[in-house]
Amino acid sequence: MSVPALLRDRADQLPQLDLRRPRAGDTGFVTGFGFIFASCHIDYRSPGNFDEDVDVRVRPAEIGTKSLKLEFEMRVGERLLAEGYGVLVGYDYANQKSAVLPEALCAKLRTNVQERN
Repeated sequence: MSVPALLRDRADQLPQLDLRRPRAGDTGFVTGFGFIFASCHIDYRSPGNFDEDVDVRVRPAEIGTKSLKLEFEMRVGERLLAEGYGVLVGYDYANQKSAVLPEALCAKLRTNVQERN
């Protein structure tokens, strides 16, 4: 699995932050709003093996007007396999252009960032 796909999948598992791309029947989302994965940086720290269970931790790091930086780390127990970040850009799928992040989303993300500090 690629790191961009991994971060998108992890974002899908955080409905309390409304990071998922809207799907039919979803509520609480801005119609047509979603994310485009813009960039990724990863530093590998130690090798992992196919038979190991990898714990992936993802947290918001920076919240911009139209973008969001997510930091991540991958661990097996206490052993750090990799760490880095990805940048997601708000995207208006209906109009095919970047979009300002909804304020409700930013407020939830800011709360999560403050809880971490």
